[in-house]
Amino acid sequence: MTWDAVGALASVVALPITLAIFWWEQRRHRNTASVQEEGAGPADGANRETPVARRSRHPVGRGGGGDEWFEPAAVLTGHDGVVSDAAFSPDSRVVTTVSGDMTVRMWDPATGDPVGRPLRGHTGPVWAVAFSPDGRLVATGGADTSVRLWEATTGEAVPPELVGHRGFVVGMAFSHDGRLLATGSGDTTVRVWDVARGEPAGPPLTGHTDTVSGIAFSPRGRLATGSADGTVRLWKPLTGEPIGEPIGGDGGAVENLAFSRDGRLVATGGDDGTVRLWDPSTGSPAGPPLTGHTAAVWGVAFTPDGLLVTGGRDGTVRVWDPASGRPLGHPLLGHTDGVNNVAVSPDGRYLVSCSDDQTARLWRRKAPPSEE
Repeated sequence: MTWDAVGALASVVALPITLAIFWWEQRRHRNTASVQEEGAGPADGANRETPVARRSRHPVGRGGGGDEWFEPAAVLTGHDGVVSDAAFSPDSRVVTTVSGDMTVRMWDPATGDPVGRPLRGHTGPVWAVAFSPDGRLVATGGADTSVRLWEATTGEAVPPELVGHRGFVVGMAFSHDGRLLATGSGDTTVRVWDVARGEPAGPPLTGHTDTVSGIAFSPRGRLATGSADGTVRLWKPLTGEPIGEPIGGDGGAVENLAFSRDGRLVATGGDDGTVRLWDPSTGSPAGPPLTGHTAAVWGVAFTPDGLLVTGGRDGTVRVWDPASGRPLGHPLLGHTDGVNNVAVSPDGRYLVSCSDDQTARLWRRKAPPSEE
């Protein structure tokens, strides 16, 4: 093979990653526009206060509201790029983060210390991570279009790579029994994988018309997907059969979603800065939109006792009472750039938020104010 041919091949291989990075940057800047319009400073967010921080100047971990439910526990530093996603192990003893620096890192949430070495293998930014329900595997995906599995205890790669998406991978979730892994992509499809066999469990799920970044399984095994096309779709994951009509369509791009622990609610975060609650059995709104974030909401997660936690491109993390739709006081502050995602530990003791500021922040659950 000539050097010209090698160069041409390298360009073809690098093109999906280049396009994926361009998409991420466009999405990032578009969804922080409302922050910058209020004079928040440069897009990289270095040493800036968010609009919420400037208005409230409320110290993290003190005062009334969201910060009465969570207090700062640790700042996880070590990544050399944006921290794009995070996931807790089922026993809550490990939290895993992934980054634009192409690495996967593990941490002890009790101490904030790294666990083992960084996991390397992706050839582009890593944007999605999930822990298997048995705690044995970590799944990751990103700009290189591949999905990789890793042994959680050793950090060794588990072959084969799951290859099939024609675009970057930006969302994923394991089914509750651990048999299936669903992944969402910039190619507008959702793929469902048989984890044991390392192969597709069925045909791609098609219907969305834009990037699919929100992926979640209900306790009953239904699959929910959220897309930049503004809709949420429910599926039978093995057959690819849609369940009902698409949900939403009136709140802009759906950036992420989560089921409540009992499966009776789906929460979505949108690029319009709202959080919406839906009844998945009817597809109807379960109340008015939750407002307070001043930019797109990329992170949504429920606590085991039913609170809702969201992370926004305004750099804040907020805690909500889904029953009333009211925020539980002041936001959690500390990040100096947009929040990409949030996750809550299965035991409910910890919350992690990950950000463009190249850090992840751990927050420890406190006793509710009425119990202190």
